[in-house]
Amino acid sequence: MIPNMIDKAAILAAIQQIDEEGIPRQRLSHTYHLRYEGKLYPPKYVISLANAKVSGTELPPSMFSGGEEANTFLRKLGFVVEPCADTESPEASETHVVTVTLESSSSKPFDNKSRLSLLGSAVRNSADADVILFPAGLFQLREQSERKIIALADGVCDLLRKSGVSMTVCFGIDCVDGEDQLALAVTREGIIAMGRKFYPTYDERDVIRVARSYDEKEMGYSRFFESGGKRFYLAVCYDAFGIRHCQLSNPGVDAVLVLAHQFWPRGYGPSGDVDFARKGFAGASQQWDCPVFGTAVFFDRPIPENWPTGVRHHSEQSVKQFKYSDNTLHWTKRVDITGNKETGICYSYSL
Repeated sequence: MIPNMIDKAAILAAIQQIDEEGIPRQRLSHTYHLRYEGKLYPPKYVISLANAKVSGTELPPSMFSGGEEANTFLRKLGFVVEPCADTESPEASETHVVTVTLESSSSKPFDNKSRLSLLGSAVRNSADADVILFPAGLFQLREQSERKIIALADGVCDLLRKSGVSMTVCFGIDCVDGEDQLALAVTREGIIAMGRKFYPTYDERDVIRVARSYDEKEMGYSRFFESGGKRFYLAVCYDAFGIRHCQLSNPGVDAVLVLAHQFWPRGYGPSGDVDFARKGFAGASQQWDCPVFGTAVFFDRPIPENWPTGVRHHSEQSVKQFKYSDNTLHWTKRVDITGNKETGICYSYSL
């Protein structure tokens, strides 16, 4: 049995020791590995070393089981454990991403309670997802308060626990009428990633608080996270354009998650959903050579049937020439959801 006194700090100390000293041949794993910051580690050996950090004695491998016992213990601490490549089936190697695009009416104003209810409906209808993505500004706060941000995240965590599902939920929180624009990634255990918009629109310059760089931490959390064996990056709305405009190099991510805000009928607010898909989604995909998943809220207009919430753009041609038919990433399942004040479409993708 694995001692309960082993905590996340002990596991991280064990990982650091392995980085410095290596892995004994007899402690290599051929069935599962722990993935941390792009490196792979044998779960049982990590736990054995971690025990020494808290008790002074390495835990003999005969005292606990590998597989389910070790993997469950590590996952509860927030670590990613996955099958080794030579033991995976094609299905097991896939990571499932679900995008949730919303349709809303200005005559039926939403609130955080109704949005949480709609989130719950999407989660329950996407039980096999590794990552589920919601728009920017899904929740609104009148002030920038770390306590209230954490409280909203805790509400999502509680919903996941009660739903009995295990996935990473990504959603946006806007504070002070959009002066603070945040993206969060949350599991049943709590917040695992958070990022602030780093690339404002022209009208937002000198108006909103922005991150000092595309990879700056927020409230101590990185904006990178891992799920289903893949590494993701949180982009807040116009950050998708910033990836290409700033000519940023891919920092080792497998996919970009773009939380866009909203699109309105022409003349009533931001209406450029086609331009956003072309220059934002396709532009970021081309720049970082990886898939891009995105969502938004469509106010007072239907969600376009062909608006791509998953984009893979391989071509070297200018994104100005990108057409939806050029997209090589296609959804595998669609589920429509209905809330008290809004409706939504959940598109499932295999990564």
